Amino acid sequence: KIDGIEVFHPDHSSNYSIELLKFAEENKYNISGGSDFHGWNKNPRLGSFGLSEKYLDQFMDGLFL
Repeated sequence: KIDGIEVFHPDHSSNYSIELLKFAEENKYNISGGSDFHGWNKNPRLGSFGLSEKYLDQFMDGLFL
């Protein structure tokens, strides 16, 4: 079962994120996002991309359902 999808990501175009957001909302999926950090030597963009407060609150609420 899929509970959520990563809508916001630095490699996603704005249009793609909008499409994913619409899909997630229509299917009641949790919305996530991130900077895709895998270590300082691989990608130093930690914290440079993520969720707005609205989507973070929704994500956190979804963890406890």
